[in-house]
Amino acid sequence: EMLQTYLDYFTSNYNGNRAPVHIGHHFAKWNGGAYWRAMQAFATRVCGLPEVRCVKYSDLETYLETQGPEKILAFQQAEFPKLEPVRLASVQKNTRALDLRLDLEAGPENTLTANLTGSDLAEVLRDPGATVVWSVNGNPLRSDRLGEHHVTNVPVRLGETVSAAVTYRGREILTQTKVAQGPVHFRDEVFLSPTALEDIALHGDLPSAHDSPENTHSGI
Repeated sequence: EMLQTYLDYFTSNYNGNRAPVHIGHHFAKWNGGAYWRAMQAFATRVCGLPEVRCVKYSDLETYLETQGPEKILAFQQAEFPKLEPVRLASVQKNTRALDLRLDLEAGPENTLTANLTGSDLAEVLRDPGATVVWSVNGNPLRSDRLGEHHVTNVPVRLGETVSAAVTYRGREILTQTKVAQGPVHFRDEVFLSPTALEDIALHGDLPSAHDSPENTHSGI
């Protein structure tokens, strides 16, 4: 219902006077993340359409400030050339989110281990193209056939940001990113932060969600 509301809002503005579409979100997983998923699906659906730009407020402000009063008035009255009206397909009522969870850990000799659980795990594993993509500091290093308990020989070093991304039916469906910490008890081994960076980024009420990536590794 939330996604359909966003699409109706966009369609009305796109086919009307092209007033900027604004969606304000608190970065928290209310209602099981329903609003967050709706916003992501909405952006995926519309940001690539003709004559659409998904931008920051500062970019919009800069653009409007370069237009004169007559141009702004023309915008408000929808007096400008534009493409034919769009008709976005309705949201499928029978779509559902997969019940799948990913936990990324540091394995033996500082390798990475990805553990998958959830009632839909068997369905995902039946896909011969299901993979896990390993990345360090944002750089993809390798892609492996997905398994329920998957270990890679990609080494993990102190302070690095590591991630595992699950691909199913050609689309990335799950990602977890953590920071390598340690040493622990004077050993050379590292461990991964207990909280994934994706979860930190979603907690807009926490100060760490607003810190700079350079200082906290919390940028996604």
